[in-house]
Amino acid sequence: MGLFFSEYVEGSLYNKALELTNRTSAGSLDLSQYAIASYTNGAVAPIDTFPLSGTLAEGASFVVCNAHIALGAHCDLRASGPGSAALNFNGDDTLVLVRSADGAQLDVIGDGTDPGTAWTANGVSTQHATLRRKCSIDVGDAITPTVFDPSIEWTAFALDSLCDLGSACGATSGCDDGATGGSGGSSGS
Repeated sequence: MGLFFSEYVEGSLYNKALELTNRTSAGSLDLSQYAIASYTNGAVAPIDTFPLSGTLAEGASFVVCNAHIALGAHCDLRASGPGSAALNFNGDDTLVLVRSADGAQLDVIGDGTDPGTAWTANGVSTQHATLRRKCSIDVGDAITPTVFDPSIEWTAFALDSLCDLGSACGATSGCDDGATGGSGGSSGS
């Protein structure tokens, strides 16, 4: 159980967002103790690191968006200022959730390589899609995988599908934007 990425939006233009979910048993978390690092095109060091802020209650979700997101998305924090380039990611950039104090990696999307345009497997792609973590997942990937297969822990939804953003594991009623790929497990963030 931990703090991890539960939804990933790599949408059109600036429609970029990451949902974090607190499944720790530690109660509320001070998000200023965490950051999102972006490794662009297989870079060995982060191109930018965005420090988080706010508080996240146990069992709740928190959404960080690109400051210029065009859709009326639910955003708890819009990335601006130092580190905000971390929220300009595209389908071939590795994203890492880190604990600021010691740099410990809590979760990762990608594998640190440049996959070309995206990591794709079994109909699930990190490019031009919304990915929601399967509800059976309650902890992040603390170790960067040798090969990232998004279909193992994620379900794909269409480009710019945001109706469930901010509501872990599909708790938003009336949200039916249809899965486009992925196998096994229930969808949700």
